[in-house]
Parts: sequence; C-alpha cells; structure tokens
Amino acid sequence: MTIRVLEPTVAAQIAAGEVVERPASVVRELVENALDAGARQIRIEVFDGGLRELSVHDDGCGMAAAEVELAFARHATSKLRSADDLWAIATLGFRGEALPSVAAVAQVVCVTRARDEAVGTELRIAGGELQARRPRGAPPGTTISVRNLFYNTPVRREFLRSEASETTAIAGVVTQYALAYPQVRFSLLIDERLALQTNGSGDLRTALIEVYGIAIASQMLPLAAEFGSGAEAIRLSGMIAPPGLTRSSRNGLHLFVNRRAIQPRGQIALVIEEAYHTLLLRGRHPLVVLQIAIDPAAVDVNVHPTKSEVKFRDAARVMSAIGRAVRDTLIDAAEMPAWEETGDRLFDIAQRRFELRRLGGAPQEPQVMTAWEPAALPDATLMLQDLQLLGQIAQTYLVADGAAGMVLIDQHAAHARICYERLAAHYAAGQIERQPLVPPLVVELPPEVHATLLGAAGQLEAWGFVIGDFGAALRIREAPAGMAAERIASVLQAIGERLMQGGVADEWPTELLMILACHSAVQVGDPLTPADQAALLQQLQQCAAPLTSPRGRPTLIVLTHVQLARQFGYG
Repeated sequence: MTIRVLEPTVAAQIAAGEVVERPASVVRELVENALDAGARQIRIEVFDGGLRELSVHDDGCGMAAAEVELAFARHATSKLRSADDLWAIATLGFRGEALPSVAAVAQVVCVTRARDEAVGTELRIAGGELQARRPRGAPPGTTISVRNLFYNTPVRREFLRSEASETTAIAGVVTQYALAYPQVRFSLLIDERLALQTNGSGDLRTALIEVYGIAIASQMLPLAAEFGSGAEAIRLSGMIAPPGLTRSSRNGLHLFVNRRAIQPRGQIALVIEEAYHTLLLRGRHPLVVLQIAIDPAAVDVNVHPTKSEVKFRDAARVMSAIGRAVRDTLIDAAEMPAWEETGDRLFDIAQRRFELRRLGGAPQEPQVMTAWEPAALPDATLMLQDLQLLGQIAQTYLVADGAAGMVLIDQHAAHARICYERLAAHYAAGQIERQPLVPPLVVELPPEVHATLLGAAGQLEAWGFVIGDFGAALRIREAPAGMAAERIASVLQAIGERLMQGGVADEWPTELLMILACHSAVQVGDPLTPADQAALLQQLQQCAAPLTSPRGRPTLIVLTHVQLARQFGYG
C-alpha cells in the first residue's frame, strides 16, 4: 500500500467527524462560542431536526471584519496563545475546530458585527470552500446558519436518527446550557414553535421552572458548599431533588465543570447517586443541577473530542466533596415534612436521617434486622384462596387472614398487576378505550421530552393519547379511559423518558403497558375504603399472574402460622 497525504477536503471531512456527530453537536459548539463571546441573549432555531437548517443568534461581542474568514480556518482561535494555556482553560471553546468542521460538511452563512464597527460582514461557505463575502448591516453579535448538514457526506447522514430524535438531542443541549447559565436569556424554536424560553434573570430556580415546570422546580433543594481555599478551592452550587422526585434515566443529571456541560455518566454520576443510597428505588435516578467550580489548572477538559468529559487532577478529593455536599443537603432537608415517595416505599423522617447519617462511613447496604424470611410459596391458589380481609395499614398494605397464614398485600404492586392484565387484554383485542378531556389538558414538560412525544404522536394515539402542540406545552385532548387527569403529566413524562433511551421499537407494547399500568394503579399512601380493598383483592384473585407486579416485584408476602408461632415462642 502506498502512503500518501490526504487531499485537504478529505482531511477536513475526517476532522469534522470528530467534532460534528449530529445536529446537536453543531448546536453545542455554536452555543458555546456565543457564551464565550459574552452573549446575554441566545436564540436557537431548528428546522426538520436540524438536518435542513439550524441557526444560532447571539448578542455577543461579534467578530471583526478582518478576522471573519480566519475564524473558519482550522486551529484558529482567540482563546489560546501557547501550549501552557492548555492546562488552564477558562473558556468553553478553545480548539479552533468548531467552525471549520461545521463548514466542511454543510452550507454555512455567518453574519457578524463587532461592537466597535459600523457595518457587519456576511460570509457564505459550502463544503469548506468560501462562496461569497460582503458587507451587511447587522446588530452587534453573530448569527450562524447551518443548512443541509452532511450534504456532501451522504453516508454520515444515513447514520443519523429520525428528525424527532435529533430534535430531542438539540433540546437536551439547549436545556443543559439554559440551566448552566441562568443569567443568559435562551430561546429555542423548533419548526417555528417556541419550545423553551428562559428570562435570563440569573435565578436558577426560575430557569428550572421554564424547563421542568413550577411543580417540580418548587421542590428542588438548594445546594451550596465550599471545600478548601484559594487555588485549592472546590465550590459546589446548584439544586438537587428530594428523594421522592426521581427519573427513570440519568437525563435529569445536569452536571457542569466551570460552566462546561459534561455527560451524566462516569464517576460524578455514581457519587451523586451513592449519596442518595437507600433513598431511591432501583432503576430510579435523581434530578440534579450541579455546578462544580474549580481552578482551571486542576482539570483537563481536553480528553474528549466533543469536550463532554473532563479529568480532575485530584479526582478523589473532588468526588469526596460532591458526595459530602449532596449528602449534607439531603440531611438538612430531612427536617422538612416528609416527601411523597413516587415509588413503593415510605420513609419517615427519623429513618431517613438515620440512613443518611450512616453514609458518613464506607458505602454499605442497608441492614434490616428480621427474625423471619417471607415464605416462598409458589402456589398462588393456596395464598389467595378463602382470604378474609382485615383492613389497610399505613395506607400502603392490605392485611388478610387465609389458609396459608397472614397475607400482606402491597396495594400498588397488586393494582398495577390488575391494570396491566386488563390493558394487555384490551390491547390484544384492539380495544384501547379513550376518554375526551374537556377542556383539553395543557401540560408543560422538559423540551427534549416534549419533542420526543410529538415525534411519537401516532404511536401514542394508538394507546389512547391524542396530543398536540401548544407553544411550549402539550395539549392533551384525549387520554386512556380511567386514567386520573392529575397523573397524565407523569405518565407522559415516563413515556418520553423511556423513548429517549432508545431501543424500544420491539418492546414498545410491553414497555408502554407497564408504564400505563403503574401510573394508573393506586399509589402508596392512597386511602382505600373497605369496598375498594375488597374489590382490589377480588380482582387480584382473578389475575393470571397475581404474585408479581408488571415490573417483577412481589404483590404479597405470607407469614405462615408456623412462622408466627415461632416468633411468639410457641414453636
């Protein structure tokens, strides 16, 4: 094989592949440039998932006419002067690769004007080649429009996901930076629809209201902590959710290092979730907005082509600070009234404080002292036959006396099983029933969830949800019959989060059945009348698989007569 130097066009397209993975990558790079330029207002417009066109407008410092073309040359940057600067990076962009990489695989129009210049400049570039340059009237700042992304690399375009998925990814990027920079006014328009707008007041809770709605934002707990001083200082700030406010994925982890958004994975995410140890159900994740401010010389942001990961010089110290700050915030909040648990366990204040205090040592599993293990009786008929209902305890469990012994039934798990089998039967028969909502219900959801649900509107309608666009919110005209209106928003949130995780095409019916069943069922803490308790028990007895919930949790446990006798010293 002959070794040869690649043609500049090919080399540029290869280099672009490391920076520009999808439309969301372009949005991230352009938004970071706008923030570095001191913008106080940033508007992002997206058409057809960013594949047809996307643009980012800012009111930052702009570029001087003499330097506009240079900005599109590889490795050209205003943010580094020497190699030493790489070890103390204080800006979001620094490699000088963003603009040339985008221009290499798209048609780009740049309109910019420096504040001290009377006239702006318009530059047009396609496939890395300059097409036109002319003076143009423009306000101070920069607008970059990117059209027909990957038009000259069709193979790359074929690997992109659907327009809805790409729109969701873009909304996620904008959401991240809207929370990282609450002092900046962000606007996101998707196909001319206003999907997100923050007011730039500088208040994080206000930004959270715009992203997640007031019901969620009002519950968030402020976090502020500082460890060390001077160049060794680690300053943490943000807001974290109480244990009852959870998500099914880590999309609710918004992590920033010196205002740079990083991926919600790796050691930081694990440390945060460990701080919630024993307070979260398996598979649930907290909602967190965390700013980590640290000396730029103590962190390497140049370890990933997309700058989405970082490496700390003293990782152990940083992780310890994060874990302690989150843990202490939760402990302080435990003085507040008990939170409603969205899962299937209840925590009283004393127990929560005890479990949190235990976290001061090495991580350990909760030690629950019991004198017996629930009987593992496989015969459902034996456990459920001839039950005499005795009542409800803690508004969570039903107690019954039966031939096998004392039966404790988890009301939520049991009713979720009932709802699941009923919905499955209706689905198999093509008879999913809908109920009209008069007037229509308007719900506000995070932008990425909003976009995902709109992209799946056809699938949702087959399951009873008739949704439509309503500005920054969704308008729900119909919902599955029997679903309480106050639960519709949480159901759609759960469906959207699951769709965002991808890979659910083949599992869609089962996944949706489980989500609908779990949210339609009675919850922990719901009081049930004697008639309701009797009906639940009767319906459980008629289920094909009454011993487990749709998620595989037990619906009941049995304390046999022998076990009870042994506990009281008779055996």
